[in-house]
Amino acid sequence: MNEIRVKVSLKNNRLVAVREKMEMTQAQFAEYLGVSMAHVGLFETLQKSPLGQDGCICDSASAYLEAFDKDIDYFWPGELATEKLRKATAYFAIGLEEARALASGAEERMLLAETKERIEDALDTLSPREALVIRERFWNEATLRDCGVKMGVSVNRARQLEARALRKLRTPKRAKIIRGDSNFPDIESENKHKENSK
Repeated sequence: MNEIRVKVSLKNNRLVAVREKMEMTQAQFAEYLGVSMAHVGLFETLQKSPLGQDGCICDSASAYLEAFDKDIDYFWPGELATEKLRKATAYFAIGLEEARALASGAEERMLLAETKERIEDALDTLSPREALVIRERFWNEATLRDCGVKMGVSVNRARQLEARALRKLRTPKRAKIIRGDSNFPDIESENKHKENSK
């Protein structure tokens, strides 16, 4: 007999994370974006698609994209943009041993997933080549030679890109992103300012 009932809440973590980094409730965030609170809640629980019936991005979703200067794939990656759930919660029953197994590793897996997402946010502030070499080296365990071949550069150039990217990731602002202490759109606006001044 299954003794424990588990409730699972499905949420778009990118949308929730942005709102929580700004330390806003759904109502405050809706006011900030100029959209209805209902839309914020429905987007976060995957009960509303960012696309209208005509396939175009709806006004409420556009408010997210404009406020953070992101494209739709940032907040609704892959098939998430077309997904629309009837219910945002589900229940299932498990036995005591299953619950112990689930609880023992769940916190670690969540922490690892959140850390990887913050690292990805920091990588998004690097140049595309710097981000690529870091992803290849650390996510895919590629050698510098493999990175060089993929980017069409020498091993030495790949090493230089990796060293520069790691130096940038150690800067205080990017370190705050990785630790989860910062509102990351600030860095991106700083990068755009640097690009415009070149």
